[in-house]
Amino acid sequence: MGLQMILPRRRCRRSPECGCRHQARLSSFPATAAQKISSNCEAVTGIGLPLGWAVSAYGLGRGLFVTIAMRRMDRRAAEQVYRAGRWPVFAQGAAMALAATVPLLNLLIPVIGTAAMVHVLDRTVERMRAG
Repeated sequence: MGLQMILPRRRCRRSPECGCRHQARLSSFPATAAQKISSNCEAVTGIGLPLGWAVSAYGLGRGLFVTIAMRRMDRRAAEQVYRAGRWPVFAQGAAMALAATVPLLNLLIPVIGTAAMVHVLDRTVERMRAG
């Protein structure tokens, strides 16, 4: 049983008569584009590993931060807070991506990452309020 059985399906937007069905998108366009670029660069020696790590850092950081922020505020406020704290979020995502390469530590990444992003969110909001 793969993801095809779990993910919701939707009708094609091209035409009502089209019989094809597409899977719902799980990620945003920039993350998907970065993943495609990263997978294409893996064949080039020296670029694939750092680029893949950077894409993982971006995806982990932004994904966890937005998830935490959306539980506490609306979308517009969450995006403003993300823009204000973009680099700490990326740094935390980079630390999680690096820790995810350690065999047993990678099992704790969701718990540690969520706790870390709560602290990053709180610090960013405090910094925004202070000025």
